[in-house]
Amino acid sequence: YNLYGASEWGGLKIENLSDEKSLIWQLLLKITDLNRIRRGIRIGDEELRIEESSEEIVKARIKEYMVEINLKKRVLRHNCDDWRKGMEEKRLCKHIVKILFSISPEIALKILKSMIEEKDAWSFEAF
Repeated sequence: YNLYGASEWGGLKIENLSDEKSLIWQLLLKITDLNRIRRGIRIGDEELRIEESSEEIVKARIKEYMVEINLKKRVLRHNCDDWRKGMEEKRLCKHIVKILFSISPEIALKILKSMIEEKDAWSFEAF
């Protein structure tokens, strides 16, 4: 195991991740736990549909779940049970982890940095 708590990431060595992906991993550890990160990266790409991804908003579907991240309004909406349980403490679930590793690293980093630095300004809501 290494600094990130795992020796492999979806079959890839952590050490071989790009600097951006490594930073995404590090930031995720500040707002969710290692098991959720591991489960998120194991979600198959075929289960994810990104409907919109821009500097202001990300909309996606994973299986029957919906996710909307509005960076401008600082609102994150989702509808899985784990999300509902972690909303109050502002903890990310595996579905959001998958999305953040699947969109542009620049947008993912912008979202994560905002969530960490401005945690109280963010609203975590259920659909």
